[in-house]
Amino acid sequence: MPRALHGISLLVLLACAGCGSCGSSENAEEPEDFHLRSAIPTDEAAFGVALYQTVGAPLVPGNAVRIVNDGDVFDAMVEEIAGAMKSLHILLYIWSPGRASDRVTAAIAERMKAGPLECRILVDTFGSRGFADEVMPKLTEVGCDVHMYRSDVLDTLLVRNHRKVVVVDGRRGILGGFGVRDDWLGGGREKGEWRDTNVHVEGPVVRGFQRAFAESWIETTGELLPTETFPSIAAAGKTKAAVVLSSDEAVTNAERLMQLLIKAAKKRLWISNAYFVPSDAIMDLLEERAAAGVDVRLLTAGAKSDSKFAFASQQLDLPNLAAKGVRSWEYQNTMMHSKSMVVDDTISMIGSINLEPLSLDKLEEVALVSYDPALNRALAEDFEEDLKYAEEAVDD
Repeated sequence: MPRALHGISLLVLLACAGCGSCGSSENAEEPEDFHLRSAIPTDEAAFGVALYQTVGAPLVPGNAVRIVNDGDVFDAMVEEIAGAMKSLHILLYIWSPGRASDRVTAAIAERMKAGPLECRILVDTFGSRGFADEVMPKLTEVGCDVHMYRSDVLDTLLVRNHRKVVVVDGRRGILGGFGVRDDWLGGGREKGEWRDTNVHVEGPVVRGFQRAFAESWIETTGELLPTETFPSIAAAGKTKAAVVLSSDEAVTNAERLMQLLIKAAKKRLWISNAYFVPSDAIMDLLEERAAAGVDVRLLTAGAKSDSKFAFASQQLDLPNLAAKGVRSWEYQNTMMHSKSMVVDDTISMIGSINLEPLSLDKLEEVALVSYDPALNRALAEDFEEDLKYAEEAVDD
């Protein structure tokens, strides 16, 4: 049966504006006893097959991927908006009024003045408080087609859209844990500057970004995107990558993916995740990997977490993990909101998936999985730098 701790998902969300989780313990529990048991290979071809049969996402070659952490994501967004030729699609859980919103909205307005552009924007009703009244009118005025996702919140409180995706011309995109809100301004080290991890991607895998947007757009509007928004995309780099989408189902792709990546680790498994309230199976797998000699490290939010209940919950788990050989740190300076994994020397994951019940079981999520030593090294360097601003949890 799921841990009792896994049943506090309502409290996690009510105390947490960033993770987007909400619901009752009865509705948010994971499917009983799902546990990925096979050994997962890490050579490129075999891992690609394992990923595909687990979550239906193929590793696609020919992509250029770069990290755009923290406030750098807005520089990337503004640059992409200015360079959009045919279409701009934005799907976000959080978009709220403020300086960050003003900058993005101004960039969109400027681009719309420059010439024809298909601009479609979809934001989650629950996560984007203030958007409909203060931001949406500005965007519709300049010609964007803007909608609220599942606007009848009371009927769909559990199942929100937690994806964060920007797609330009169907060829370039941005994905990660970011929102358009002032918390994401800055460098993630000072008070009020959330620490987050995002990627800018160019290449064939961006077709998966577009699919993530299209799924939610079709549900909301009943309209397909034009065929030309799914162009043929030439290779732009050397990274092999896959886009994994997750939605509410008996066993979600989010749960499947997290277990697959953890199980794949043979040398190191370094996880950055904002909210640590994992499933039984994930807890078991973390302990299993540590017992097998894997360097398992977890970095999560500390006392400045925007969810005091998630923070309190992890105080019960982290010492127990430490006793089993899993090293854990809590970020000290500000809110740590990243959702990333470094697996051995080649595999990485960046996305919107939190290690908490509703993200794993209910929410609309998206993640980029890559097979690229260079990106793996870059994420590992970021992880080690983040540890300088964190305190290690120890076995009591």
